[in-house]
Amino acid sequence: MTIAPKIMRIGKHASASVPPEPMRVIEGPSNAPGPTTPHNDTSMRTSPSETDPTKLSGSISHYFDLEIEARQCADLDALRFAIVNSTRRLAEFDQAFLAEPAITGGWRITRASSVSKIDRSASLVRALDTWLQHPAHAAVLHRGEPRQAHLEREAVEWDLRTKTFTLPNALWLPIKARDGRNVAALLALKSENWRPQHTALLMPLADAYGHAWDALAPRASATVEQVRGYLSKSHLAWAIAACCLVVAVVPVPMSALAPAEIVAAEPMLVTAPIDGVVGEILAPPGAWVEKGATIVRFVDVKLRSDAEVAARSRAVAEARYFKVVQSALATQKDMQELATAKAELDVADAELAYANELLARSEIRAERAGLLIYSGKSDWIGKPVAVGERLMEIGDPSKSEMKIELPVSDAIVLEAGGTVSLFLDGDPLRSIGGTITRTSFRPTLTVDQQLAFRSYATFSDGQSRRIGLRGVARVNGEAVSLWFYLFRRPIAAVRQRIGL
Repeated sequence: MTIAPKIMRIGKHASASVPPEPMRVIEGPSNAPGPTTPHNDTSMRTSPSETDPTKLSGSISHYFDLEIEARQCADLDALRFAIVNSTRRLAEFDQAFLAEPAITGGWRITRASSVSKIDRSASLVRALDTWLQHPAHAAVLHRGEPRQAHLEREAVEWDLRTKTFTLPNALWLPIKARDGRNVAALLALKSENWRPQHTALLMPLADAYGHAWDALAPRASATVEQVRGYLSKSHLAWAIAACCLVVAVVPVPMSALAPAEIVAAEPMLVTAPIDGVVGEILAPPGAWVEKGATIVRFVDVKLRSDAEVAARSRAVAEARYFKVVQSALATQKDMQELATAKAELDVADAELAYANELLARSEIRAERAGLLIYSGKSDWIGKPVAVGERLMEIGDPSKSEMKIELPVSDAIVLEAGGTVSLFLDGDPLRSIGGTITRTSFRPTLTVDQQLAFRSYATFSDGQSRRIGLRGVARVNGEAVSLWFYLFRRPIAAVRQRIGL
């Protein structure tokens, strides 16, 4: 009588788990040495040292210790560590890996003995991943049956990239839950052949591991388990494609980002009334000015000179006119020059009035009270300006709105009533809602010399914000499909590049 059946019976009475099915060993390729060769004969024959009662009792003791350790694990990570490391006391393997089912089908190596983290770039790990996914034995692994394999022979037969293994003798030991599901598998590697006594003890130990795994694993609903069991790589690919197709036609509002600024609503523009040079600005930016207060003075040297000359010319014309009037009473000839003197006096009066008006325009006064809005004094003092050139604004701080400059490259269809979300630079985590009131139909140059469409929006909450704050606005247009929203820019770039 051999020792293996006895060990199986002892394991059956010692463990509360259900006895596993007899281990099915899948033979190597047809060109492998036959069972009559010395190599195979040594692997299957029981040596006297293996039947030593002392060694047998030690293996059984290790078995019970491992079973107790598995049931005392606090979580799945501790159980995984015990499976790949502590099992070595019983099986005496050289290296072990733990494989777990992937959601897309097949198996994936998750743990290795003697290391804390799997290195996916390691040659052995990549070779084992290729070996696990090979269709020649994928069905056998799916059935959950123990399997012995010679990695080098199968690598040659299946033409794998890696054909040399330092530990060629592999034992595939599935770990099943109580309902028969494959939850993991122990892949143990040795340089020598596997002994029947080790495999006989590992099979009931796998049942204990499966019982502990089932107790520690989080419970999933029945629906999730059904979906997980149904999904495969092909099913998952088709499901992802169908989801992408459905999501691609979902309507979403077309949106774009643009720089925005809070400006005064309906401000009063302050423009240059004459051609001249700005000499002095009496109020700083953001200052409150009263109605009628002087805010800008132009350089008036020439204007004062012209007014003085016009005044002297009028005095000369007036003196001549009175002289002609007095002379007209004496002679008939002087009566003919009276009309000419009167016309010259009228011209002198007009020139003097024009000169005085220009001199008066050299000072700009506020036409209403409000905040004086402009860039800065240094930007205007000493600068020549033309008639009508915009200098500054006077705005009401209680009435403000958003000014949005949408670049031409991001231009979308905006209509009055569209929604806007403003994210200020000083408060980027909170948005301010708004409604578009008007939009320009032609782009204009911005301060950065870029063409942009200018839009204005009011605040949804009706509150006013400090004039001058800047940020980024997200403007929403008409609804479009999601695929067009995502690929609008790439399509435009391709069309500009190749001309389609």
